[in-house]
Amino acid sequence: MTEAETVEDRGPERPRLVGTSVRRIEDERLITGAGAYLEDLRIPGMADVALVRSPHAHATIRAMRLEAARAAPGVIAVVTGEDLRDVGDVPVGGNLKIPEHPPLTRGTVKFVGDPVVAVIAETRVLAEDAAGLVEVDYDPLPAVVDPREALADDAPRVHAQFDSNVVFSAEMDTGGVDEAFAAAEHRLAVHVGHARVAALPMETRGGIGAFDAESGQYTLWLGTQAAWIERTDLAKALGVPEEQVRVITPDVGGAFGGKMTAYREDIL
Repeated sequence: MTEAETVEDRGPERPRLVGTSVRRIEDERLITGAGAYLEDLRIPGMADVALVRSPHAHATIRAMRLEAARAAPGVIAVVTGEDLRDVGDVPVGGNLKIPEHPPLTRGTVKFVGDPVVAVIAETRVLAEDAAGLVEVDYDPLPAVVDPREALADDAPRVHAQFDSNVVFSAEMDTGGVDEAFAAAEHRLAVHVGHARVAALPMETRGGIGAFDAESGQYTLWLGTQAAWIERTDLAKALGVPEEQVRVITPDVGGAFGGKMTAYREDIL
């Protein structure tokens, strides 16, 4: 505020938010069933997708038999990774080793649950029934599940194109560490184990996608924490300008960091 200004010139005082208990305004709508989550949304002509996922941590895909699924009632299409070679990978930033990360796996599965086949049908039940008819022949490969064992020189490689399973390393020099330990009266070495941590919201991930062929516009209804990040990543994967991608976020049933970035299913 300049010397010539007065409090009255600034208009009425706004309430302070810092240190103030702010009343929530969304609760009544949600607890009375008036919320609109992804599962509540249906758009005209919407089909459902069921995914066939790998039961192996590491295996080569030898063959897939899709005929029975394609002939099942209500099935619109059965899609594999080979059908999506023109679709980009999930964008991954940072100074990391970045392997191929297509929407559907090709050649070799890398973890239990790796998506292999997508079955599109008129309803979710029909899609899931048809997905159960897909037969995939796997040739299991050596796998590693302990992170310390994964660092060994002879450990099975998660991604064969890299020379190790180390995805990222960094060194920090804080100065005088060796001297401090040498001068310490007591020294203690301890190994601390940490449990696996996973975000487990009540609402699982999901999305509804629509494409307008006339305008080239993609629209995705997505339960996400960061619609703008999703838009950027999806545009990169689809190879289109960001203005051709619109992400709409309905009510989100929990996230805890697990719905912050694009997933392969979003691009699919």
